[in-house]
Amino acid sequence: MLNSGAQTDPRDTRHAQRVILATLLWGLAFICSPVSAAQVEYQPPNLTIIASNEPLSSVLRSIGASMRISVSTPPDLNPVVNCNIVNLPVKRAIKNLLGELSYALQWQEGGERLAGLIILENGYGPSIMVNQDTSPAPIEQVDSEQISPSGNSMLPDKPARPTTPPRSRVDHATHLAEQKSRMASDRAKYEARMAQEMEELEIRMAEEKEREDARMAQEMAEEEARVEMEAASQSFDEPDY
Repeated sequence: MLNSGAQTDPRDTRHAQRVILATLLWGLAFICSPVSAAQVEYQPPNLTIIASNEPLSSVLRSIGASMRISVSTPPDLNPVVNCNIVNLPVKRAIKNLLGELSYALQWQEGGERLAGLIILENGYGPSIMVNQDTSPAPIEQVDSEQISPSGNSMLPDKPARPTTPPRSRVDHATHLAEQKSRMASDRAKYEARMAQEMEELEIRMAEEKEREDARMAQEMAEEEARVEMEAASQSFDEPDY
């Protein structure tokens, strides 16, 4: 009788192959997926803001959390932001981010520490109040040309201001090109590694099959030899008449 306890179940081998292949494909999909989360880093007195197709509200929440300031925006104002602002002073970084939107900065400690950022309704008009300390703090309106006088609406003949300075657009395009280049390089490396692992897996499977075939052949030969020996023994035990 064959010794089946040492044999490898072919179903286990196929299952292991499917698990390995699924893991490799998942890793490839993860590498190729685009990165969309905003990156905000505050290193006083400079601020870094990098965002690609990110809602303004999400970027502002990240700024508020990083700088520990209160941020207030109108509920109906949430454009998509694409920017690459790296290591700029806080006032300039926020100005580059918000472009032509009207806003106000709230300062404390004699103008030394930023306490709040207020985005005005529709870019003009009265501001949305932020949570303030018990002692009033002075508010600096960063760009008075962008804020209409009280009671006035946006003038129809007001010239449009560029949303992003030319340098910022160039930096953003450079950042996107570098990001795409890194993603392409990572994808090529991963595909090469996956191909190598698949080749090694096929080699191991072929070697395992050869060992299994050799073991089966040896067991068959031993079984045939045992049967022949039993037949010969029985022929010797039969009496001669």
